[in-house]
Amino acid sequence: MGGVVRSAGELLRLTQHLRELLEGATSHPDGPVMPAGSASAEPAADVRETDDGVIVDFELPGCDPDRLTLTLAENVLRLHGEYADPGEPGAAFLRVERPRGRFSRAIDLPGELASPPEATLARGVLTVRLHKAPRPPKRRVPVREGS
Repeated sequence: MGGVVRSAGELLRLTQHLRELLEGATSHPDGPVMPAGSASAEPAADVRETDDGVIVDFELPGCDPDRLTLTLAENVLRLHGEYADPGEPGAAFLRVERPRGRFSRAIDLPGELASPPEATLARGVLTVRLHKAPRPPKRRVPVREGS
């Protein structure tokens, strides 16, 4: 069922199919409810380059630093982690919009970077600072006369 809808009959079949897909969703005055544990996403990230390095900010609301793993290899910064489950025993979610469960994110970084990066988690934002590798100083290469 891909492509262009060619007739009213096809549109009605498509509408019925969509209705069947949504039929199992629990309704709520504010709209359909997603089952608990179904919201997951890669964390949003901002990447900035400065004169002396690169700064990456990840949005990680509710994450514990002990549940995060950060690696840098071949100019790829990889973040693995798990969002905390804020549920209470015996409570049922009516709406789930915040991310849950495990996640991973890879960011390609520009230029030559020095290790190790510095990372801090504050107010739900993980800030990773990476320093640019120092450039070797220019040196004059003597040229000899050949025979």
